[in-house]
Amino acid sequence: MTRLETDFGTEVTCQPWEFSNAGVSKQIHEAWDLINSYPEWTDEQDLEAARKLGMRFGPDKKADLLRIFPLQGLSSIYGPLQITEASFRITGLKEPESSFADLHWYITAKRVASQKTLQIMVEPFHGRIIAMSE
Repeated sequence: MTRLETDFGTEVTCQPWEFSNAGVSKQIHEAWDLINSYPEWTDEQDLEAARKLGMRFGPDKKADLLRIFPLQGLSSIYGPLQITEASFRITGLKEPESSFADLHWYITAKRVASQKTLQIMVEPFHGRIIAMSE
């Protein structure tokens, strides 16, 4: 495992088949805090709050996200990839006094030459990859 400190003060962890970026944006933390404060909100209210905080790639912007997704760059590392699924998750189970806001894209990319897949998590404010595992 390799840990790197970036110029932005974030820690990036790389393992042979796993990547995680602990430096999520201030905006997503603000959105999580706000949404977690209102368990009675509907998914649409949760999304509207996130949009007001600058979310660019919500569930209605799948095509826009996939247009900027670095599939070609990842393919240069992992071999040819094909996206087989991309879904947006707003929240988990809403319970008072719990953290349930999610606000991430979950993308599955299949390696063309094998049955292996990459599971990729992308944050919706800037479209950055947050985590990836095989």
